[in-house]
Amino acid sequence: ILASCSADTTVKIWDLTNSKCLRSFDHHKDKVQSIEWNVQETNALLSGAFGGNVYAYDIRMASKAAAWKASADVEKVAWNTYNPAYFAVIFSFFLKSMKCFKLFKFNKNSFFPFKRFPLKMDL
Repeated sequence: ILASCSADTTVKIWDLTNSKCLRSFDHHKDKVQSIEWNVQETNALLSGAFGGNVYAYDIRMASKAAAWKASADVEKVAWNTYNPAYFAVIFSFFLKSMKCFKLFKFNKNSFFPFKRFPLKMDL
């Protein structure tokens, strides 16, 4: 499985064996700049876009996504490899800002709904 993001505002999940798109997420309204799989929670995918929108997906559910809003264009999203419940969003490098968030998993079949805990850090 491969995840891709695009200036067409979509995040897509691909089956490389059959060369087919399995799922397309269209939650973003602007160019998707960054995506990242969660290393431990293998169905979790994070995406960030221009316009400041950040989404976390459970790829088993096409219509659901947890949303966060950054104060500027998102340049990079990254899961914490030591604690997969946390992720960071780096936005507008010229502002030198980063936000960290914490996710909680509520049941074994899905990590929805999310609660978020923003922690602002200046670089």
